[in-house]
Amino acid sequence: MSAFVPLSRVQREAWRSRVQQLQRSYREGYAGLTGSPAAISPWSTRRAKTLLASVEVQPFLDLLFTHAIEGMYSVPEYGGNAGLSGWRDIGWPGDRQPLGYSARQVAQSDGPDPVRPDGAVAELLRLLDPTWTGSGGG
Repeated sequence: MSAFVPLSRVQREAWRSRVQQLQRSYREGYAGLTGSPAAISPWSTRRAKTLLASVEVQPFLDLLFTHAIEGMYSVPEYGGNAGLSGWRDIGWPGDRQPLGYSARQVAQSDGPDPVRPDGAVAELLRLLDPTWTGSGGG
């Protein structure tokens, strides 16, 4: 990702089509929430809860949620995650390439492995890798 790779003509057209479809989805979804594509209507709390829980608006809410998550936690080069606020929020140090992570950091990234290889699994691991000792989680 160190060098920008421009899109081909076909790729640009595919993205243009995708963006136009998303624009339509936003206009229609917004209109479904407000009753009009151009105006925000004041809602009571009860009406808002009823509307937001309805099946009809769920696809639009899913799209909004997806885009909010992508904007909050994506790499900043694509325009989201302003000031790395999303990464700071979850305690992620960000992309460390080319340094990367140590083997220990990778092994502990999701916590310790809950499965301890023993019995037949340990035998299989020793068969596949005669140097495997079983220490350090495999």
